[in-house]
Parts: sequence; C-alpha cells; structure tokens
Amino acid sequence: MGAGVPLLFVCGLDVFMNAEFIAMLDYLERERGIKRDILLEAVSNALLSASKKSVSASRDLRIDINPKTGEIRALANLLVVETVANPADEISVNKARALKPEAQIGDAVEVEVTPRNFGRIA
Repeated sequence: MGAGVPLLFVCGLDVFMNAEFIAMLDYLERERGIKRDILLEAVSNALLSASKKSVSASRDLRIDINPKTGEIRALANLLVVETVANPADEISVNKARALKPEAQIGDAVEVEVTPRNFGRIA
C-alpha cells in the first residue's frame, strides 16, 4: 500500500481508528478499484475466522461492519433456555426477553459479544 495508509487497524469504539479504517477503505476503493462491499466482506470474513479461532469454531457468530462509521460488532446467536449450562452458547429466558420480548425457550437470540479492542488485522 502507499504511504500514509495504515497497515494495521484496531477495531472497537475508538473513533480515530474507525476514521482511519474508513479512510483505508476509501483509498483502496479509489486507488485500487476494489469495491467497498468486497473490501467489507473480506474484512468481515477475516475477523470472523479469527474470532472463531479465539472463541469456539462451533459458535454461531456474525460480524457486522457499519460501512459509514467503521464500527465493527461481533454478534452471536444464543439458544434461549430455562437454566444456562453453557454461557458461550445459551442465554436465560429472562435475559433473552430483555432483548427480545417475544423470545421463547428454544429460540435463538442475537446478542452483541464484541470484546474491547476486538483485535488487530494486518
């Protein structure tokens, strides 16, 4: 990449880093002719792969990237249960209903699981 384009970025709430991420997307789109949606999909897939290695390959994860702000969130589908036996994959019916009032036992509820300083990507 050219001078001034960051090779690393940190995902998270840091607005400055998000602005650099967006600037990098703008640069790659403008100078290299790579469409933004393709760039976002590639970053999302890389983060998803890295996340599954650090948590659990079986965990139902999704990465959401806001194309305007650069905010990156990790989301997991958790199974609604009466009593939680596996907090990595389950959520109590009471907590699920706080997020989704119509949640029933056996449903899947999407929950944000973005860790602080989500990670680095080269």
